[in-house]
Amino acid sequence: MEGRSLEALRLAKRAIAKRELRSEIKQRLNSLSKLEISGQSSAVVRSLVSAPVFTQARSVSAYLSMEQEFCTDELVAALFEHSKRSYFPVVTDSKTCSMLMLEATSMNDLRSWSRSNWGIPEPPTDDPERWNALDDDDLDLIIVPGVAFDSRGGRLGHGILRPLLAALQGEKASSKSSNAKTVALSLREQMVVEVPMSSDDVFLDHIEYQRNPKQAFLIDSVHKELEQEL
Repeated sequence: MEGRSLEALRLAKRAIAKRELRSEIKQRLNSLSKLEISGQSSAVVRSLVSAPVFTQARSVSAYLSMEQEFCTDELVAALFEHSKRSYFPVVTDSKTCSMLMLEATSMNDLRSWSRSNWGIPEPPTDDPERWNALDDDDLDLIIVPGVAFDSRGGRLGHGILRPLLAALQGEKASSKSSNAKTVALSLREQMVVEVPMSSDDVFLDHIEYQRNPKQAFLIDSVHKELEQEL
């Protein structure tokens, strides 16, 4: 009985820590100008696009960004410029976090999508010809959004991607088919010393961000580790 009470207390403290961190990161991001966000995002995308984890990937899933977060506009353009098979998520059931990872065939295709309640374009789910990467494990690289990140690959999100990331982690651990690398693109202000992680949270393979040695909360690159795996 006492053990269960202690575990419940730990879970409650972790939930509070996550909520407080989300609030802190939101304040950090709201303090940034559009120019600062654009500049950092552009530098990070250029670094990613030149890295083996991107150049050797045939198929990539990404996401379309909102205001006051890492801007993925240049990343999306790079996907088509480098002839990557490009996929974007659409949530089909928010309660169960069910989603599809649907292909975008071109920038024009992407621009034709309707906007979601979040104000970002989403791929239509009623097109039987549109490829779903999750049906055939057709992903080499997954660009993962998030609120905060740390040097271990720790990530704080909103819970929507947790089932997908957990499934990928399970496949890797059991030596099944998935070899997809998980990478987050981060602004410096999203980097923290340690993200509070729950037992069902998943560590990412790599966090890419624009380094600034004067900022104590930044982390070192792990590009070399990824290059050894590729």
